[in-house]
Amino acid sequence: VNGTRLLFITPAIIAGILVYWTTPVVVLLVGPAYKSAGPAFSLTLLNSVFVSYGVIVTAAFLASGRTRIWAVFGIAYAVISLPLSVLLLWGLRLGAVGLSAKVLGLSVVFQIAYDYCICRLNGWRTDNTFRFWVGTFLLAVGGLTSALIEWLLADASPSKQLAAAVFVYAL
Repeated sequence: VNGTRLLFITPAIIAGILVYWTTPVVVLLVGPAYKSAGPAFSLTLLNSVFVSYGVIVTAAFLASGRTRIWAVFGIAYAVISLPLSVLLLWGLRLGAVGLSAKVLGLSVVFQIAYDYCICRLNGWRTDNTFRFWVGTFLLAVGGLTSALIEWLLADASPSKQLAAAVFVYAL
């Protein structure tokens, strides 16, 4: 459990603050023409928290010889993901934000399913309650920090606001 908590907490700490600053980061790195990519980048950044957990889950399934279960999860993901992508892109015309939301949503759902399955097979307790509360806490602190910095440094450039927010968040 400690290893999976570390794999959750590390990207969650980073995402907890940067998720509120993705648009300024995109503008700073690639220019104002890509400003509209900020929301999609924000969702993708949140997804990184669940991707890191997926790495350890993959190893757990494969190392324990439970490749059939892993294959079923993979097929289920594909069967759900493809029609959902078509709906979001062509039906609802949500573009990159829709696809990023889909990937994040599926990552959350499958992470819970993976965790439940592995824990049930091994007689362990799930750690989803820990992930929920720590993730919620980090996002709340990041949001409050960002709002405070934007209020205090309203006239500063976005890069200075970001630097100040990261500094205060790290405290």
